[in-house]
Amino acid sequence: DATAYAVHHAVQLLSREERAIDILEMPFYRLGPAGLLTQTFTEPAGQVLEIELTPDEVSRKRCMIESYETQRAVLEMFDIAVERYRVAPKYDFTALPNQGRLFYEQQDWGMDGQRWLQLARSAQQQLRSEHPVMASLP
Repeated sequence: DATAYAVHHAVQLLSREERAIDILEMPFYRLGPAGLLTQTFTEPAGQVLEIELTPDEVSRKRCMIESYETQRAVLEMFDIAVERYRVAPKYDFTALPNQGRLFYEQQDWGMDGQRWLQLARSAQQQLRSEHPVMASLP
């Protein structure tokens, strides 16, 4: 969520230089109604590009994944033969993402939805005061 926030706001700042920048996003994991979901977007917005990797690419990707022992349990849930991308929709960072189902609330990471909203609002106020172009963002 923080990365999406930073990227979307950086693109907004760069837009004052009249650069057209699309943000491409890739789904990793999120909390669904019945548990963890991988490689799916939260909402149907725009066309999804689905790429099936070649056997050589799958082999290379498997080697890369195996080098991250601490992440192995999480990465085993992913289909390594397919990757999905789309142009990111405009997000409202004043509302909780993923319909309020937040994976990080189930972890001992010191973050919850209310804290996220508080931080996002604080960052937005600071950006608006420092960069007038940001005044149009939600």
